[in-house]
Amino acid sequence: MYKSFSMELAGRTLTVDVNRVAKQANGAAFMHYGDTVVLSTATASDKPRDGIDFFPLSVEYEEKLYSVGKIPGGFNKREGKASENAILTSRVIDRPMRPLFPKDYRNDVTLNNMVMSVDPECRPELVAMLGAAIATCISNIPFDGPCAMTQVGMIDGEFIINPTQEQWKNGDLNLTVASTREKVIMIEAGANEIPEAKMIEAIYKAHEVNQTIIEFIDKIVAEVGKPKDVVVPYLNALMSIGVVTKQTAITEETNRKKTRYSIVNSNTVFWYRFIVPHMDLYVAGEWDLLWNTYIVPDLDNFMQQVFIAMSREHLEERSRRGQMPFTIERSGNWWTNDDEAGTTDGFDVVSLGKTEGKSATIFTLCFYEQREIEVAEVKSMIEKTKQMHREGDAFYVVCAKDRFHENVETVASTIKNIILVTLDEECRLA
Repeated sequence: MYKSFSMELAGRTLTVDVNRVAKQANGAAFMHYGDTVVLSTATASDKPRDGIDFFPLSVEYEEKLYSVGKIPGGFNKREGKASENAILTSRVIDRPMRPLFPKDYRNDVTLNNMVMSVDPECRPELVAMLGAAIATCISNIPFDGPCAMTQVGMIDGEFIINPTQEQWKNGDLNLTVASTREKVIMIEAGANEIPEAKMIEAIYKAHEVNQTIIEFIDKIVAEVGKPKDVVVPYLNALMSIGVVTKQTAITEETNRKKTRYSIVNSNTVFWYRFIVPHMDLYVAGEWDLLWNTYIVPDLDNFMQQVFIAMSREHLEERSRRGQMPFTIERSGNWWTNDDEAGTTDGFDVVSLGKTEGKSATIFTLCFYEQREIEVAEVKSMIEKTKQMHREGDAFYVVCAKDRFHENVETVASTIKNIILVTLDEECRLA
């Protein structure tokens, strides 16, 4: 069931249908302004594009001859390439919207505006501009909107809001103004010679109209808008060096259910460990200074912590699925330097559980660094727990990011209750 929203704009009714068509798009707005109809969609890829340092945004404005009641015939029986007007309209839509996306967003985003019907009284370019903004605002794509656009014409010294095609062509002023709640973000104008004061007055008038449109968009977003994806600062940098892999979108409402292996927890730790103590640099936009001075020197330690968290959740998940010879009931490292229970110094995670109805203790050692793990390191882990006061069986789990030494698996097969786990494939870290 689709929902329809309407408002009066410059003496004509603007209607937006949501969920009527293009339901697979991240956001879609079926726009009606008079008899002009434009389908605007906003789509984004699930993952960032690798190896780029820019935001891959594409804006398309598609004019079709059938929208004005014409069918290609004669020698050319197909639509031709985009017209100059279509290219310029795409640029006018792109220019105010691009800066409102997150600076480090690298997912491919396409804003497509297909003109389906044209009423000469309601210019389709304006409808496409509003449709692109609405489709993006109601989608899950991160966007610091809403924004709105208004066109102003002038005939005989009188302003005309959203003029007809004829008024736009023959008037003394062609002004397009894009605004957010706070300010004007784009002005494009062409005019005959007019006073400067008149131009400023037209800009302010368009900005006022934009505020009413933004209120209308807010109403739509409040009712049908999707939760926005969360863009964590330097997430793409962390992904590029292999700390985490984003498998699905992280959303505000379900941010603990949408990804595997602590991607959200890792981002939370990263935020509070590196960003919050240096919030002044983050707010000031000094991200390169923040990254090079405060993050890079401590990044290895952070990556080790992330790997430990991912290893723990991986073991718990396999335990729940019955893929381990034990079931984990509690995990932590609460026995470290505990005199009564002995010491587990050197272990990253100690878990309590059961195996075949008996109590079990699971000792886990995690190696994130890229090196081969020697047999001696595996044996030393067992020696550390021989004097520990505990009940039931003990299991020893070694989690490695990369690989084990060629002798380890052979030796481990002769020792009771040793489990070797390589998370390189399981967690897609490298």
